[in-house]
Amino acid sequence: MKTIDTESNGDLSSVRMKKIIFKLILFMRAFLLMPVCLFKTLFVGKKSTGKNILVIEAGLPYKDRDGASRQRWEMLLLIRKLGYNVSYLDTLHIIEPAIYGEIPVHNKEVGVFSLLKKILNYRKGQKRILKEMKKNGIRHLSHLHTFKIFRRFWAKRNAKKIDYVFMCHPENYRAFTKLGEFKYSKVIYEVCDIYHLRFKAEYDLTGCERVYGVYKKYKELEEGIFESPKIDTILSVSQKEVELIKKFAPGKQVLTIPVRISDFSIEPNYSYEDRKDILFLGAHNRCNLDAVEFYINEILPHVDKGIKLKLAGSAFKKDDDRYISSQIEVLGPLSNDELKDIYSFVRITIIPIRFGAGVKGKTVEALSSKIPIVSTSFGLEGIPNIEEVYSSIDSPKEFAEEINKMYFDRSRCEELGSKGYECVKKYISIENAEKTYSEIFSK
Repeated sequence: MKTIDTESNGDLSSVRMKKIIFKLILFMRAFLLMPVCLFKTLFVGKKSTGKNILVIEAGLPYKDRDGASRQRWEMLLLIRKLGYNVSYLDTLHIIEPAIYGEIPVHNKEVGVFSLLKKILNYRKGQKRILKEMKKNGIRHLSHLHTFKIFRRFWAKRNAKKIDYVFMCHPENYRAFTKLGEFKYSKVIYEVCDIYHLRFKAEYDLTGCERVYGVYKKYKELEEGIFESPKIDTILSVSQKEVELIKKFAPGKQVLTIPVRISDFSIEPNYSYEDRKDILFLGAHNRCNLDAVEFYINEILPHVDKGIKLKLAGSAFKKDDDRYISSQIEVLGPLSNDELKDIYSFVRITIIPIRFGAGVKGKTVEALSSKIPIVSTSFGLEGIPNIEEVYSSIDSPKEFAEEINKMYFDRSRCEELGSKGYECVKKYISIENAEKTYSEIFSK
């Protein structure tokens, strides 16, 4: 099965025209916003009591986009609940739709007017999340995302007021280093996953030299971050990666944080008879796309014909006929509420990923919904004590056999669902998250 190359989809002149239009819109918007941004940077300041946290992030925390965005949103709400003041510096705000592929400037199938319509619709989505951030007391530094010089001036002016600086991803660390010195702040770096490990695993699988180049780049960058004297505390969602980071950063505070923050006050109900089908949930990245190809090409031929796979998440579009068959249904991107509905009637979740790093949000979400899983070793990685409940399966034929056995075994589904739920409950509960983040922001 071939993957789509969006660059080759478009006729060159059309792609160039749309890129020019998109850049022109960005330039015009920046030009019109400059006086407002300058005024806010120079004269507008918000006085606050209590501890102040500056969060540096690439893009807005869309809770319905993918697992990483959802985790960020849950963390922001928890920090506010703990009584801290949060300022959110978004380094991508304007250009993020093109970066995330949500405004397809490379696709010739989308005309100029359709492109403009998508830009307007995307802007509406941005306004919705900005409104929700404001409602929850999260201050979005909207006047700083357009001009880097304004960021440096603001940082110099407010550095003494910032108690903590929080960031995630190597690119956000670069943005942080360009802001100037934060001598009075505790600087916290979160590792969603160690990127060079993800690319190394992909290179080991594919042998692609381009991927090896990316791996070398991130290895040097991340090891430099771990050893940097500017970073005081490093966080990771994976206990396995915490142990690895400690080797690069001896003497630094390195802590494990939950990949999700869930309310376990109401225990989910798993009724085997009322459920059918299996689920794979994936955001748009290479490891999830590879996982689907792996399933279709190597696992599916051995799966019982009566078992149907549902594909959900931003990696898949409803009208994508590459995946649709009698044994596969494409649901596409889902909101949080829609995803909860899906979890209420699927029987099993599968995680056939062959490379990656960190803890997989899809795995934890399934476990916290009492849904039994079939997973490769990468899908179970980093979850405390998960090996006491599940064994990883990397062979495609054995993976299919496990799906077939589990799907038609009621007692096994219910037993594994309950054990998985109890295993993950301590790890991602609100109580555990509050305790963890209180420790992080108290020193």
